[in-house]
Amino acid sequence: MDNKKENIFIRTFIAKNKRNRMEYELKNSQKRNVAIHRFAHRAEDHILENKIYFYGKNLIFNECLLNIEGFCKPSKVYVLCNSDDIDGTYLDYKEAMELDNRYAPYILLVNNNIACIVTEPMSGSYNRYILRNI
Repeated sequence: MDNKKENIFIRTFIAKNKRNRMEYELKNSQKRNVAIHRFAHRAEDHILENKIYFYGKNLIFNECLLNIEGFCKPSKVYVLCNSDDIDGTYLDYKEAMELDNRYAPYILLVNNNIACIVTEPMSGSYNRYILRNI
């Protein structure tokens, strides 16, 4: 786990009243999956609204590549998810953008100022967000 990277995400994109709990739970190995799961079901309660760049149930990250590449030069992407094989790792940018729903919910952190999020739906399609701090 990259605590520094996760703290940047929390301080940049998460509402102040949710930060301490999320930070604590992400650092706690027994609560980490609970934190990701809670965020996945209530992302709209956690995300700072003024950071939302794109939102939609049918949003496909690959369609957003040109927009993201227009304001940053991405290389490696940090991954937070409930899947132990990729949680807390860095993936190549293009590989990360092609993750499918079997890894959902997940959060992709690009260059500290962009986050791509796929939430877990209560019903229907996955919600997808692209957040930016530019």
